[in-house]
Formats: sequence, structure tokens, C-alpha cells
Amino acid sequence: MPAGTLVGTLNGHAGWVNAVACHPQGGLVATAAEDQTIRVWHLGSGAFVRSSFPRLNWADRVTFSPDGTVLSARTREGGLFRWDIRTGRLVETSRATKEMEADLLTRSSPEAPAAHGERPHRWIPPSATSPDGTWEAVGGSDGTVQIRDAATQELFHTFRGPAERVECVAISPDGTTLASGAWDGTVRLWNVRALVELAVFAGHTDWVAGLAISPDGTLLDPS
Repeated sequence: MPAGTLVGTLNGHAGWVNAVACHPQGGLVATAAEDQTIRVWHLGSGAFVRSSFPRLNWADRVTFSPDGTVLSARTREGGLFRWDIRTGRLVETSRATKEMEADLLTRSSPEAPAAHGERPHRWIPPSATSPDGTWEAVGGSDGTVQIRDAATQELFHTFRGPAERVECVAISPDGTTLASGAWDGTVRLWNVRALVELAVFAGHTDWVAGLAISPDGTLLDPS
């Protein structure tokens, strides 16, 4: 099958999809959309594995835990929610204070205009942790992606990409490749070991809100 071939379409959300995450063991994918729903799909059949998560307003990040048992979602208002993927039970909630939520809803940071003409929200630096848990990638409002020690936050390296801010980052399952999506609609791939840029993909007509890399590291899914 040629690279870039469309292999399937998942239908079910009633609004645009903000975030996508692939299960570390393969076979499943999680999505969060503007219809306030979070869904987990079976990639083979396209069927819902679970869609009974509580509705969340403005969820823009979803991630699976390294062992695949917990699904996390973050909202633009500052909320963080984690569920047991097998039961759908909420296992952790961390909400922003009411003062922070009010601030997030009423004003934007200077470099973060409202998405698609919608209500303003403050840009939150996207981050992803390596599979072995030793380092993390953090996107910047200046188009850079920093590689930091996960425990001490010591800066190891800075990748420099577009002038536009970075909206999402993802790390390949083997920890060698970093992907970043930016406000200018581009997706970049970086080799973390060699510290070089591998490729730049252009074509999106709007900002890239989320990225997911397949468990075998061969497919990249931007949204």
C-alpha cells in the first residue's frame, strides 16, 4: 500500500475533531470533538469501544497512559480528567480554580487568537513524555520544541521550527522521532537522537490541533 493512502474513516462525531490519540498496544484510537464527546474506537471495525464518557466542553487533548489502561483528556478551561479505559470510571480530576477558568474564558494571551473565530482561550504549551519516562517535549509560542529532563526539567535541546506557535507534539513509540504541529498548518518530524529535522508536511488550511503516531511508528495522524 503506497504511503499516505487513506485506509479508513471513523464516523460518529457531530463536530470537528480537536484531538486524536492511538492506543500504545494498537487497535484502538481515542478522539475528542467539538460536540463535547470523547470516543474510543476499534480501528479494525470502526465501532465504538466506549463512548459513555461524560461530556466535556472544549476538550482539546487526549492521551493514553503508557500501559494503555487510562485515558486522559484536557480542556481549554484548564480541566484534566482521567478514566479507566476498561470501565469508563473517572479515576482523577484536576480542575483549574474558578478564577483561572474565568480568566481563560474572557481573554486571550497576546499570541493566541481564538480558534476558528470561536470564543477566546489561553494557549497552553503542549507536551508529551517519552515512552521510557526520562524526557519530555514541550512546544513553544515561538515555534520551538524543547527537550527537557522529565524529572529535573533541565533543558537538553531546542528544535526550531516555524515562526508560529506549536499547538501539539507527539513522540513515536520507540522514542526516536518527535512530531510537532503548528498554528501555520505545518507538521514537522524531528530525530531526537541525531537532533535534526526529518521532514516538513504542509497542506492543512488551518492550525494543527492534535497529533497521534501509530504504535508501530509508521503512521502519523494530524487533526
